[in-house]
Parts: sequence; structure tokens; C-alpha cells
Amino acid sequence: MKSSIPICILLWFASLLYSLGSEVLQNGNFESSFPEPGMPNYWKSNTGDANLKSTANVSPFTNIYPTGKNAVMIADGPSNNIYPILVQPFLPSVAEFSFSFDFYLAAVSDAPWKIRIGGNVTANLDFFINSANSFEFAGATRGTVASLTGGTWYQLDARVNDTTQTFSASLVPFGGVPLPFSGSLYLDGPKRTGRVEIMDASSNQNPTLTIDNFSVRGIPEPSTFGFLVSGFFVLLGCRQRLKILRPILPFRVGI
Repeated sequence: MKSSIPICILLWFASLLYSLGSEVLQNGNFESSFPEPGMPNYWKSNTGDANLKSTANVSPFTNIYPTGKNAVMIADGPSNNIYPILVQPFLPSVAEFSFSFDFYLAAVSDAPWKIRIGGNVTANLDFFINSANSFEFAGATRGTVASLTGGTWYQLDARVNDTTQTFSASLVPFGGVPLPFSGSLYLDGPKRTGRVEIMDASSNQNPTLTIDNFSVRGIPEPSTFGFLVSGFFVLLGCRQRLKILRPILPFRVGI
């Protein structure tokens, strides 16, 4: 009984931190072990022409994850006709969430890779790397963000709202200036995003793509944040009232 109020406060803080933006992807930075060639933990993959694990070239960005030792390299070589793909399903987050990833393209040649978020059948939003030598997005609206430079790390950072079917985002080369853009999600997409896919989107041979630091984090509604914060102060108020009443109560209260 003595420690019940402090424990409640700690649990309340834990729930607050969870709701403020816990990571819903597993092994998004690919630092967990690869139990077999081409298969990072928690991801499903079709390797195509290369073992996916890469240690020679990792993302230099550190705003979501610290600098790591592993990345994933996807190659579309001539040895077979398999389309490389890497997938991770996850429990749908809150209606609004942040989505980010880093990528490095060996060369530009108008043979795109596609990063897709959505559900098992339909998509909410697509990003195309190396489409017409550029980075493009596609949903209910489509646009070109910037021409790409081979041998450069880039980071995509987006804020997506499944309810309003909109997103805002930025693309930044390492050491460069962010390029903002925004648009609308596919109108026939799922109500909640619950899947990330990285895939070959071209019948041509794609340049090698290295990817790292995938992240999906929930953004709570303001009313949810206010409820959690107000609840914390209610707990504090109860603790203070118990302190005041403790000398006159007919039973012992531990606080």
C-alpha cells in the first residue's frame, strides 16, 4: 500500500510516453541479427540477386536511430528474374503517424524502386526512388520532389494522417537542405496503415539500393495528450490530499 501511488504515477508516465510516439516497426534499423542470408529479423524478403545484409555502407543520419553497423542492400542483377522485395506488416498505429527512412542509390538510370505504405492489398502512399532519375510520390496526388544524385544518402521524413488522407513530408540529402512537399493519400487505401514494402518497380535492371532506419511512430490526438496529462495531475492531487488526511484517518495510509 505504501508504494501504490508512486507506482501508479510511474505507470501513468509510461503510458504517456508510449502514446506520444512509440516505435511500431521491429528492427527498422536492421541492427538485429540476420538468421539466414537475405532475411533480417522481423522482415519478410525475396532477396533477388544479393544477400540483403550490408555493413560497408550504412546511413550517416542519426535523428531517429543512432549510427548503426548494418543496413540492407537490394540488388536487381541479371542472374535471375526475381523482383526483390522486403516487407514488414505491423499493428495499425494511431490515425496520425510519422514515417521515415534513409536510402542510398548507387546510380540513377530511370529504373525505380518503390517504398509503399498501406495494407495487405491496397496502398495509402507510394514513394518512387529513381523514377525518371528523381524522387517522386504518388497517392491521390502525384509529384516530383527532386532529381537524385548517385552515391548520396537521403532521408525521407513524413507525417501521415489516415483520417484526413493527407501527408506532409521532406526529403533531404545528407548535409543538404530539406525539400518540403505534401499531398493526398490514395482514395481507395485502407483506413489504417499497417504495412511497409520496399520493392522493385521496374522491368529494367535497377541500380543497387541501400536502405536503413525505417521508422513508424504514432502521433496522438491533442485530446489524448490532454487527457493523459490531466490524469497525471489528478494522481498528484490525490497524493497530496492523502498526505493532509493521514493524521486524522482512523486507518493507516501509506503514500
